[in-house]
This record gives sequence, C-alpha cells and structure tokens, in this order.
Amino acid sequence: MSAYIEMFAIGRYDSCHYLARTKGYLHYMKTREGSDYAENRPRPIFNARKDNVATEFILSAVKKQPLIKTCAYGVMLNPNSHHFDCQSLVRAVFRQYRNETGIELEWFATIHKNTEHSHAHIIVMPTDARDRSIMIRGVDKNLLQFLANQWLQTERIAAARPAS
Repeated sequence: MSAYIEMFAIGRYDSCHYLARTKGYLHYMKTREGSDYAENRPRPIFNARKDNVATEFILSAVKKQPLIKTCAYGVMLNPNSHHFDCQSLVRAVFRQYRNETGIELEWFATIHKNTEHSHAHIIVMPTDARDRSIMIRGVDKNLLQFLANQWLQTERIAAARPAS
C-alpha cells in the first residue's frame, strides 16, 4: 500500500471569512468525532518542534501572513496502514521536503484515528520559515507523497529485519 495525500486551500484572502475557515478547520482537526476523541480532551496539535501547540499560536501564525492569494493550505496524509507512527511520518516528510527543496514550511498537524487507518490533518502556512511567499502545487503534492512512500518503505524494511 502507498500513502495517500489530499491538498486544498483552506481560505483565500479575497474572502472576509479566511480566519473563520481556518478556525473551523482547526476545530475539525481537534474535535472530529471518533474513538480517539474524548469530549473534554481535544486532539493535540503538533509541529516540527513541539508536541502540543496552542490554538492561539496557530491563529496568530495565520493572522501574520501577508495578503497573498491563499491564507493556508490543508493537507491530509494517510499512510494506508495502522502499523506506522503518523506523527513521525509527518515530521519526517516535512523535514525531507526541506532537505529536497530548501524550503522550510511552517505547518501544524494532528492525528485522527477515526477511520480504518490513522491519518494526519495538516495546516501549511503560505510562507516559509523566512517569510517568503510559497504556493503549493501538484508537483509539491507529488513530492510529499513520494517522500511519505519512501519513509514508509524504509520503516517496512526496518521492521522486517530480524532482531540481532
């Protein structure tokens, strides 16, 4: 099985509702119904450096974005297997994306376990770590999917090795 990725614009600055749409997607990420959701304990949001990022920090990152076409991107990453740590996968994919492209994306993610396979929902800011505007296109989706599959293959090989 290979990883599956969906990408979409969460909101556009030509709409006055961009912040509300981002808040709505964050709410969905944290509170979507499922066996992994406890009503008084929303799912944690993580990024490259922290395991628990406050919603206020994410919204301030959205508010500081320049007025460019897209205010944020949504990404859903599904490894199509429940045998892998989705959080490690997300971090590895974005780290390798930075190594391959030289672009360090600012992103925030959470893991959902409400379907057959755990999967990650990710918000990607439309500027990189140096505040340069970026546009995520099909080629970026393909690269992210390739990197996810590469990581999954490496993990499968490591898991298949006999213990020494």
